[in-house]
Amino acid sequence: MEARVSLITLGVRELDRSRRFYEALGWKTGAAPSADVVFFQAGGFIVALWDRARLAEDSGVQDSGGWGGVALAYNVSSPREVDAIIEEAREAGATIAREGGTTFWGGYSGVFVDPDGHPWEVAQPRLDAARGRDDQPRLEPIGTCSAAVGHLAVRRHQHEGPPGRLHHLEGLVHRDLGAALKDRAVLGLHDRVVERVRLDDRVAARG
Repeated sequence: MEARVSLITLGVRELDRSRRFYEALGWKTGAAPSADVVFFQAGGFIVALWDRARLAEDSGVQDSGGWGGVALAYNVSSPREVDAIIEEAREAGATIAREGGTTFWGGYSGVFVDPDGHPWEVAQPRLDAARGRDDQPRLEPIGTCSAAVGHLAVRRHQHEGPPGRLHHLEGLVHRDLGAALKDRAVLGLHDRVVERVRLDDRVAARG
C-alpha cells in the first residue's frame, strides 16, 4: 500500500447543515442540492460529507457517538492567516476549541470544531514566523504542493492526445494555481513536474 490518502469522509448527522458550514468557509462543491453525499476538492485529495449512520454501516464499525480519535489539519503561511481562518470558522458557526497561539512544538496554531464534532487544527509550523518574524522566509502550505501535482496529473489525463496538448495543459495549471504558486520552492516543484511531463511526451513521441 502506498503512503498516500485519496479521500476523507466525514460522518455528519445533518448533511444540509454541514454542507452550509463548509460552503460558508469558502469550499466549493458540484453536488446537487438533493445529493446524499457532498464532495469537496481539497488540494490533492477529496473531503466528503455523508450521513454518519450510513458511513458507520458501510465501514463496518460501531458508532459510539463520541469523538473518533481523528483530527484534521490545515497548514498556512503565517500566524496572521491562522487567526483569520479561526475567525472565518467562528463566523460560519464552528466551536473554537483553542484560539491561535504559540504551541509547545514551536509553531502557531488554533483549533475549530465543525458542527458534527470534527476538530480542525489550523497551523503555521515555522518557529521564526510563530515568534512574529514575518520578514523571514515562510513555509508554503503543504496543500499547495499537493494541488500542483494533483491538478497537473488530472489535467494531463484529461488532455491526452495532440502534440500541442502540453502547452494547453500548462496554461490550465497556471490558471488554476497562479495565485497560489508564489513561493519559489513551490514554483520549483511545479517546474519539475512539468519537465517530467515534457520528458514523457518525448518518450511517447519516439515510441
